[in-house]
Amino acid sequence: MLFQYGAVHEEIAPSLLAASNALGHKISISLHAGSLNNKGDVFDAFSKEDLAGHHIIYRQTSPIPLAPGQQLDALIEHMVSPCIFFLTLQNPWTVDLARKLLSRGLQVYGIIHNVNKICRNMEVLSFWREGLAKPVVLSSYLRDNLATQIGRLPEDIELLYSSFEPDETTLYVEDNGAKQTRIAIAGSINYASRPFEILLRTLISLKKQRSEVVKKLIFHLLGGGPDRNRLITEVAACGLEDNFYFTKVNKKNGRSMYADYYKELCKCHYLVALDVDQYTSNKITSTVPTSISFLRPLIATNHFLETYNLQEVGLASDNLAEAFTNASVKLKFDEHVAMIKRIRAKQLQHNVDLVSRMVTRSDIH
Repeated sequence: MLFQYGAVHEEIAPSLLAASNALGHKISISLHAGSLNNKGDVFDAFSKEDLAGHHIIYRQTSPIPLAPGQQLDALIEHMVSPCIFFLTLQNPWTVDLARKLLSRGLQVYGIIHNVNKICRNMEVLSFWREGLAKPVVLSSYLRDNLATQIGRLPEDIELLYSSFEPDETTLYVEDNGAKQTRIAIAGSINYASRPFEILLRTLISLKKQRSEVVKKLIFHLLGGGPDRNRLITEVAACGLEDNFYFTKVNKKNGRSMYADYYKELCKCHYLVALDVDQYTSNKITSTVPTSISFLRPLIATNHFLETYNLQEVGLASDNLAEAFTNASVKLKFDEHVAMIKRIRAKQLQHNVDLVSRMVTRSDIH
């Protein structure tokens, strides 16, 4: 049973559904309706056959009077030895639900996305230090830090790779031999968290020095965000309109839908990680599993790729101009894709093994 309290982190569910499919298990998934309303269906990259038999709901917050915990109880009431997996378990309200489930003798797993966040709340930190629920992280580099904070051994912390294999028959796959190089930028367009100024300055400078390189580059902005209009304006002011494509967004909330996100991503050759600093210490970025799931090599700093054990599978450079120049000729592109495919296969098998252990523990319990 997968459960997500709020309208975030639904992007983790596909990896667990894919692992369950490999084992022939059918699961229940309870997500917040806000995720569907704001971003569309996170399972749009799956075929109907892959989704068949699973119970997937997006819970409405109204007019249904039931609280999330009551809705969760209703879902697991008729399950035999259920195992509950929280896609986020780092807030007081989810910890409260988890405690109630544990008191009934149920198995509980939960993902910690941000180590600093649990350390700022003593109720949450105490919960994890008790050692009753099974902590899960999304990258191996977080294990040691989390283990120190909650007083547990690193090997007692499970690792889930939020990667999956999209159904390519439902997605458009770009011809990698195209003359242009398309580079995706995922996530919110927010100048406070991503250095778009540096990106523009780099392209302006590179255009002056090697205009033939910039002519080959098209950046696909996959998300919405508070500074989307600002970036569109500044791109035009810099004379870079031909180098940028902005995925359409929902007019009501300014977000892109998963269906459009997946479609545009599949037209691209690379993913660039702009916001590297904050994702190499206490939290992770969805750019990495997106790269691996869709076999798109990363453009990132050496430190970033080393942190995620992705050396030699992308264009590692601390100089964006150099990285974009290499991307323009797709340096070692086929080799990088082949290596990512092998990494994806290992991660998918790791997830299968994790789900298998979860089911076994639940049956024994």
